[in-house]
Amino acid sequence: MVDVMDDPEGFGGVVARTARLLDELGADAPPIGLADLVRKVGIPKTTVWRLLNTLCASGFVERFGSGYVVGSRLMRVAPPRRMWWC
Repeated sequence: MVDVMDDPEGFGGVVARTARLLDELGADAPPIGLADLVRKVGIPKTTVWRLLNTLCASGFVERFGSGYVVGSRLMRVAPPRRMWWC
């Protein structure tokens, strides 16, 4: 089985790239700028910019000053909670 996170250009490319962005945004508490995101995720700048614009338009990511943070819609969709198996 292919791990889509290791093969962003192959199976599940857009979803894998979007997941990488969200993982990185979730890892940093302060807002993170476009150049830093590009460097950390290893995705072309134009692709990161396009994905961020789509995520911002849907509320999953928000602009904060010159950076980006996890958006309120994502927090509503996946609130921190105890897992069913715990």
